[in-house]
Amino acid sequence: MTTDHEVDWDAQGDRYARTRHHITHTAAYETMVAHALAEAPRGPVVDVGAGTGIWSPLLARWTGRAVVAIEPAPGMRRHATATHTTGVHHIAAQVPDLPLRAGSGSGAWLSAVLHHAGDLGACARELRRVLAPEAPVLIRGAFAGRTDNLPHVRYFPEVRRRFDRFPTIEATEAAFGEAGFRRQLLEAVEEHGVDLREWRRLLPDQRRSDTSFVQLTDDEFAAGLRRIDADIAAGRTRPRAALDLLVLR
Repeated sequence: MTTDHEVDWDAQGDRYARTRHHITHTAAYETMVAHALAEAPRGPVVDVGAGTGIWSPLLARWTGRAVVAIEPAPGMRRHATATHTTGVHHIAAQVPDLPLRAGSGSGAWLSAVLHHAGDLGACARELRRVLAPEAPVLIRGAFAGRTDNLPHVRYFPEVRRRFDRFPTIEATEAAFGEAGFRRQLLEAVEEHGVDLREWRRLLPDQRRSDTSFVQLTDDEFAAGLRRIDADIAAGRTRPRAALDLLVLR
């Protein structure tokens, strides 16, 4: 039996919050985010696809700037707004229709969301509209052809079917280049590795709230769990985990 083919982000907000907040390693990005925005123009940072609010409070703390958290799904926003964070403002919207003034943003952060953008060109043009000149766009995520360092792929190799449909670095740079952005940095960021025991506990929930896992059959998912169990039994509990950070300006 196969799973549903897409995640219902409104309905899956609870599961997403239970899983991602525990396994997302944020500290590795603090220095790079702070550096990219250190001399950016005045204005808020735009957290595009803010989800359940993992990054918005961190962006505010790391940069000392206000953050506008953009998220269309009510179920996701409910978690993001449950704890008030000074300087974070939540808006129900999505690209390419951001209710922000032209040139008002000091930078944009897109974490694990670019593959949901659809038309990359429209996304890039909208960010060019709302960001001030020289404001950076920071894109954290998996790009097609660059997913070998993800534990998802190591234990569930069939997720490549989905990852192979994600935007490539080349397609992303081309789309953003047409909107006037150029690459400033591309780095595979080591995230200190996921704790396999904790991840194993969370995976049944994550299966329904993750773009890559929702495509797996029951047999494929069970086989991946057996691979994880074998590594835990062998004492291999910290597999390498790295995601790309692409900075455009």
